[in-house]
Amino acid sequence: MAGKIDYIDRKLEQVIAEAAEYFSVISVTGPRQSGKSTLLKHHTLSLCCLLISKTSANVW
Repeated sequence: MAGKIDYIDRKLEQVIAEAAEYFSVISVTGPRQSGKSTLLKHHTLSLCCLLISKTSANVW
């Protein structure tokens, strides 16, 4: 049985929080499976997020 993996805090979280105070749109880019979506889902509980990939678009 696989256990739930704990979230790893990232230094970028503070940068996103500060940027959100000044900008209405923030873009997070990077390589596949580097934690971009996980970071945003963990950090942006009160914000609307749009995840765009080559094959789909998701809003949460």
